[in-house]
Amino acid sequence: MSTLILQLDDLGAGILGRILRDHGHRLTTVRLDRGEAAPDDLLDVQAVVICGRHEGDLPTGLDSLLAEAQAADLPLIGLGDGAAVIARALGGEQGSALAPGWHPMKLTPVGREDAVLAGVAWTSEQVVAGGSGVKALPKAGKALANFADGSIAAFVIGLRTYGFVARPELGLGEIAKAMQAAGGAASDPATATHLPTAERLARRIFTAIALLVAPVDRVNAGLAKDLHY
Repeated sequence: MSTLILQLDDLGAGILGRILRDHGHRLTTVRLDRGEAAPDDLLDVQAVVICGRHEGDLPTGLDSLLAEAQAADLPLIGLGDGAAVIARALGGEQGSALAPGWHPMKLTPVGREDAVLAGVAWTSEQVVAGGSGVKALPKAGKALANFADGSIAAFVIGLRTYGFVARPELGLGEIAKAMQAAGGAASDPATATHLPTAERLARRIFTAIALLVAPVDRVNAGLAKDLHY
């Protein structure tokens, strides 16, 4: 079984990918941005991550694949434009993107009670570098956080589908590339101020996802440590 990483750009799953590997996940990457085909089915797939910033058309059948993952109760995680793609695939609506840069993200009352966001500051600065946002969630979706303009910053659908419109998976070098790709400045003085806290929160969120949303039996994965629920 592997965790399927669907890349929309060349920056990868970053911090999330590293944490998933540390928790026993075997990652299989498909470069959608390079024209690689997504699998026809989810046999031997234990979780799906779609991340990055996309331009142009996405592969035919991608929405169906994501909907299949959600219907099968597989962990389904969207980062950046991946969050908007998931929302659309499940019956929501994509919207316009915020300007690239750092934006305050405020947890909603639902977000403050969500286990994945436990210990996360109610308001934090997050880097946005995408081509689309989330205009409307599917009927089953709940907003976990909003940006200052009221647009959706993070959401949950059911128990195992999470979307983050920001790019919390990116480190310093990746942020510069992402900002340029989104039409922003590669060097932003705010990055030095906000990134240390943003990375700490990202590690907290992604560790919670690895443990609570997409847990793997570490013994079966051949790892020495036990998984504690």
